[in-house]
Amino acid sequence: MTDNGVENARKYWNKTVYIASEMGITTTELLTMDVEKVREILARGRNFRYYIFEPKFMEVMRLEQHRGKSVMEVGSGVGYDAVTMARSGAKVMAVDIIKDNLEAVKLNAKLNEVEVNTYLSDDDSKLPFQDGTFDVVYSWGVIHHIPNGPEVIKDMVRVLKSGGLISLMVYNEIWAWWHGLTLQEIKDEIPSRKEGPYSRFYTMIELLKILDTLRCKIDYVGVLKEGRYLIVHAIKR
Repeated sequence: MTDNGVENARKYWNKTVYIASEMGITTTELLTMDVEKVREILARGRNFRYYIFEPKFMEVMRLEQHRGKSVMEVGSGVGYDAVTMARSGAKVMAVDIIKDNLEAVKLNAKLNEVEVNTYLSDDDSKLPFQDGTFDVVYSWGVIHHIPNGPEVIKDMVRVLKSGGLISLMVYNEIWAWWHGLTLQEIKDEIPSRKEGPYSRFYTMIELLKILDTLRCKIDYVGVLKEGRYLIVHAIKR
């Protein structure tokens, strides 16, 4: 993502990152509230994410299976998943392009009495970590909002240890066709009926090919939300 692309993304998501879709509260607004109100809102958001939005979320995304492991999350938002992994004993690094998101991650971690390290990125495709740093690299709902998504995945694999796990969720192209999106809406930077300044959809074959090229062995493939989201776990050879 270019510097201009990062700034455009920041401007958009600063206004539209919600704690949970049914509340309509942005991260920036959250940080102005008193601690007990923040605690209440984050608890509601966590409940929505894991028990209403998608009851199989934690199980399918393996959030509680990384005890003692080093985990990097690309695109942490306010840190629901980062904090959940930390509560389960993982050593977590949350990476995001939005400063307020990372401030919310720190607050979320403090309220849950866990530690989550953070890094403010200016370019999601160039992670500032050495090769083979992490046991797990994780991203939910972010890669499809980045124009050079395959390059981001490549760099995620670079910082992953041999034998480590990469876990991804991206938008499913088949779901998009089924729900009447046009080819341009699926492949191009057209905001109609999509989220963010940039969105695209991936096929399962496309995603598996990217990971195979990066010498990753597929460990799990599946879908959530009636096929809208593609889920892949793969192990770096």
